[in-house]
Amino acid sequence: AAEAATQARRGSAGDEESTTQKRWGRLDSAGIGSEAHGGSDAHGEQGSGSEQSDPDAYGDLLGGEAGVAVVAGMFADLLLAEPSLRRYCEALGRQELLEHLQSFLCGAFDGAAWPAVHVKRTLLESHFPDLNAALRETLSQPLPLGEDMLAAALAQLRERGSPAGGGQDARVARFYEALRDLIFFASNRKATLRVQAKTNVQILEGRWRSSDGRTAVVDGATCVLDGKDRQSLKLQQGSIVLDGWVAGSTNGRSVQWTKGGQHMEWTRLNSGDGDLSSVPHGVWKNSSNLVCTVHDGVCTFVTKGAHKFTVERGAAVLNGWRVVSITGTSVRWERSGGSMEWQRLQTIAEIEPLVGVWRTGEGAILTVARGECHVSNKGLIGLAVKDGLPALNGWTATAILEKAVRWRKGDKSMEWQRIDS
Repeated sequence: AAEAATQARRGSAGDEESTTQKRWGRLDSAGIGSEAHGGSDAHGEQGSGSEQSDPDAYGDLLGGEAGVAVVAGMFADLLLAEPSLRRYCEALGRQELLEHLQSFLCGAFDGAAWPAVHVKRTLLESHFPDLNAALRETLSQPLPLGEDMLAAALAQLRERGSPAGGGQDARVARFYEALRDLIFFASNRKATLRVQAKTNVQILEGRWRSSDGRTAVVDGATCVLDGKDRQSLKLQQGSIVLDGWVAGSTNGRSVQWTKGGQHMEWTRLNSGDGDLSSVPHGVWKNSSNLVCTVHDGVCTFVTKGAHKFTVERGAAVLNGWRVVSITGTSVRWERSGGSMEWQRLQTIAEIEPLVGVWRTGEGAILTVARGECHVSNKGLIGLAVKDGLPALNGWTATAILEKAVRWRKGDKSMEWQRIDS
């Protein structure tokens, strides 16, 4: 039915479509404009070049730039056959249309490399009514000045439908989900499976957290576990194998692995997830209102002294507590089913343990109150938080205790002693 509807739309266009085909040449599914009167198709087989070719003629497993170009070509055919969208396609031009369609299609995988999938023309046609409606709605709304209307509309739909955008447009999100469902589609041809696996290795590139707590960084065919254990990704019988673990399904955001009867999952770490192996420098307050200073891998609590961090399976550990997430202002920890959160103190006024009267090693008397520091006989001096730690005239506080504050400036050190208690 979908094919019949498509043919009906093409027939209704009449001479106008014929003129368009002469100007563009045939937009075949490899994204190449070939002559409309015949020739060889993308597989080297002799074909008529007519619009009655097999709708799945370009459905072989293809990945990377070649794969997305195939699907973009099929998508372009549908757009050109739609009278309400043809003028936007012509205004954009063939090459740019294909480029913007490829970018739109890659939104299904959050911009990652196009995987080896078996995309049938009928899949595009089944989703085209929804995509057509979404495009027309977006084109009817105000778009950025100076940009091509169709290009801007496709970019907006990609953002609203992609996983990163939260799937705000349900029509595009459904189409993207259908594309992701095709990953690792079965094929009984070993040569095709090798192409498929090689392409999906590209999807694995980046940073991951495994369900056993380890971090994995994939670069090309190399995987580094926990920053030190270097392993090679291998292709065995069409599958990706890592140290005996066989990759199964993936959607670009997670990967399922099996080894014998064991199962493991990788979850992609986004750029905002940070490196869980080290807690950023700063003065922190935990859920129990305990304050600590973190500097160079050492955590110094105001009332409990210094403790060194360790790293286990890619995450920082302190007294049995393990880091599970880090942002610029918070650290979340877990231990034996319990959880705790640290908050980074942003101003001197928030760092209450600094409040009081102190004597420096040189005998100067300082008073810290209401976020300000006064030196006897000299007045106010600039005390502020810089890179997470208190800073004063080039000195940085590296540890705050009940009775002392330790400072560093290059290879020099000094200490304040509390004299008000």
